[in-house]
Amino acid sequence: MDRKWIKTKFKGLRYYEHATRKHGAKKDRYLAIRYQVTVTDPETGEKKKIRKEEGIGWTSQRDPEDGKYWTEEKAALVLEGLKGAAKHGKKKAPTRLGEKRELEQRRREEEKAERERIEKEAVTFGDYFENTYLPDTEPLKTWGAVQAEQSLFKTWIQPAIGDIPLTKISQMDLERLKKTMMTAEKSARTIHYAFSVISQVWAMARAGRLVSGPSPTRDVSLPKLQNERIRFLSHEEAALLLEKLKAKSVKLYRISFLSLNTGGRFSEITGLIWRDVNMGAGTITFRNTKSGKDRTIFMTKGVRDMFKGMPRGAEDGLIFRDKGGGRIKSLSASFERVVNDIGLNDGVEDPRYKFTFHGLRHSAASFLVAAGVDLFRIREILGHASFRMTQRYSHVSRENLKEAMKGLEDQLKKPVKKKEGKVVKLQK
Repeated sequence: MDRKWIKTKFKGLRYYEHATRKHGAKKDRYLAIRYQVTVTDPETGEKKKIRKEEGIGWTSQRDPEDGKYWTEEKAALVLEGLKGAAKHGKKKAPTRLGEKRELEQRRREEEKAERERIEKEAVTFGDYFENTYLPDTEPLKTWGAVQAEQSLFKTWIQPAIGDIPLTKISQMDLERLKKTMMTAEKSARTIHYAFSVISQVWAMARAGRLVSGPSPTRDVSLPKLQNERIRFLSHEEAALLLEKLKAKSVKLYRISFLSLNTGGRFSEITGLIWRDVNMGAGTITFRNTKSGKDRTIFMTKGVRDMFKGMPRGAEDGLIFRDKGGGRIKSLSASFERVVNDIGLNDGVEDPRYKFTFHGLRHSAASFLVAAGVDLFRIREILGHASFRMTQRYSHVSRENLKEAMKGLEDQLKKPVKKKEGKVVKLQK
């Protein structure tokens, strides 16, 4: 299409009008500038002047540099700037409109990068934990794990490093956190757990390029973990506990009975829905377990009888519900009261020896060992992530072996009875 260029009062500036579009009361105008630049011939090295013409833009468009509409006056100023740079040989000043735009684009990108850098450096550990880490990891973890991490954050981590930018957290900050927790006589396992949370947060932030390098927890020497000692129930204690729980609460009794007969964790049992209980196959499937994998085990006769005596609900319905019909989130205080009433923790000062709900899971494992089940199968039943965790029950197995060898010894010590028989003379 032929364009009719119209000169303006400014030398080197002209425009043409849009056929239909208007900007304000006037037709929209496309502005262009014409000027001379000095270039060097790449072959001869001679300098020569050439005429350049570049489009500025429509008067209905805004200059990205200042956000204002293009006008003849504004375009003329741009032209004068380019002419001045070409005339005086300013090295850093653009001599072409395209170059000017490139420089402006580069400037905006550098400013954006600097703003992002400052914003990243301003993100505190607390902000990142609550607004990024927790929302992203919560769907992947059990309810109990999420609650434990939130508790550690609120009680210990937030007061120590919550207000410190992620990039500024130092080894000394974490040394102070460790000292605070040790002064409060928190267990080595709890301190390790808190530092594990910090390490996980750092790993996610590093993946998101908020930080770089290894976690500062790496350089902190944590207290040595003591060998875990587990409180087992005897058959008599287990029977008494279940009897008293049943008298107190049938629901609490059933949850405890399931743990003792399956080795299931509290969160796994309270998360069961009726679809997870397959009466035909005689199996129970625990989902969203601590290891992240579903675990299917076979029911004992007692468990089958218990479920047969319960009205089956909707397939997606919870088997055990709180008063509001939702999932049970915490163990009833009645459990601890019953444990104390029957004296399971009488005289026990060391918390490692105190009996808790989790002791039902440990007791299930000890009963399996006593029944002669090998540790590899026990690992599958309990859903341990590593065999090292199952080896905690190896001493129970050794005690059984000791008793077995004593039985062998007793048998060997028994006197041998001589049998009387006829004497047969051999012929020579």
